[in-house]
Amino acid sequence: MKCYSIIVCLFLCLTGCINDNIRHSEKDSVSSERSSHYPESRYLTAKGYGESKSSARFRAKAEISNIFESTITSQLTLETRAFKNSLKGSYYSEKIDAKIRVCSQITLKGLQVIDLRTENGQFAALAVLDKSQARGRWLQEIRNFDDKIQAEYNNIQNRHNKLRWIKPLQKIWNYWMERSAFASRLSIINCEAPSNKFGLKKILGMISTIKNSLQLHVRISGTYGKKVTDTIAKALNNLDYIVCDSRKANTIVSGNIVVEPDIKNKDWIFRRAIVSIQIIDRSTNNQVFSIAEDVRSGHLTLKAAINKSIKAISTVVQKQIMNIFDPLHLL
Repeated sequence: MKCYSIIVCLFLCLTGCINDNIRHSEKDSVSSERSSHYPESRYLTAKGYGESKSSARFRAKAEISNIFESTITSQLTLETRAFKNSLKGSYYSEKIDAKIRVCSQITLKGLQVIDLRTENGQFAALAVLDKSQARGRWLQEIRNFDDKIQAEYNNIQNRHNKLRWIKPLQKIWNYWMERSAFASRLSIINCEAPSNKFGLKKILGMISTIKNSLQLHVRISGTYGKKVTDTIAKALNNLDYIVCDSRKANTIVSGNIVVEPDIKNKDWIFRRAIVSIQIIDRSTNNQVFSIAEDVRSGHLTLKAAINKSIKAISTVVQKQIMNIFDPLHLL
């Protein structure tokens, strides 16, 4: 009797193992069958697994996005290395790295996600990108960027005042980086991007021309004008511009700052700092850019309220100056 019981148990265990193997085989075959519908020659695929359908789909999309983001980051970092080294200071290095991060974070249009049968108790999904459709979209994006770059370059050629080169150059820089990101995408699906007629060497050359052509003088009047003047001069020095006295300058950054009483409060004293700045081409006396900002700050004492408002307005003005004069400003 004991021997019979052992034989029955063994039979049941063997049957269970066989059924389990059949179930796993069916799951694998279904997954393989689904995957076989998307041959590598035409599709880029990635699988994702999770405790639910939504988490599996999310991970499948993340998996395929990671392929692109890591490649774009690597290629843009390599491509801009010499350019970064040519520009002095950590400021430009940080700006270039920031733009690389922005360009690497992509949304893949046309990405499909297919639910697969559960595997090992988990849900599974397959992210699918049609290479042919993606290729067409990305090549068109590159052509659009090439047209935009050429238009901004033509815009620069029509401007004799080098101060007016900065805005078009900012656009060229941003378009070029985004174009390069799309070229990196194409490399992942084994497609070569059209040749790039406008490279970093030309951008670097225009940056040098602008900086060598501009001699800037800063003068902000008013009781608290020195603080704002020093802030602007420091920002321009960080961008490697020449800041000089008024006799040598061909570009003037002039303006005024006032601090006025603001709302009354029984416990706090408030003051509003108001700044008005004009950036003038001295050869024509034409205003090229202007800045108008005001900031309210409060504190327990009058002196502290004034100092706080001056510090706050200086920070705002510094940011505006960088936006105007920085050739690699992020758009």
